[in-house]
Amino acid sequence: MECAGLTTCDALGLAALLMLGRRARAADCLLRLGNRPARLEKLLAVTGTHGYLVGQEPRQA
Repeated sequence: MECAGLTTCDALGLAALLMLGRRARAADCLLRLGNRPARLEKLLAVTGTHGYLVGQEPRQA
């Protein structure tokens, strides 16, 4: 999923990403969030969902 144009992501958007991640795993697929903007990186880190959705620790600024 290309995220470069993403300008904001609220709780509903995060819930949608988590749902997509669950569905991808259930289908034995990998969800990739490419070109994540800094705001999305921060949201994923703060909510503890970075490792689940990205599979690695957040990059340091």
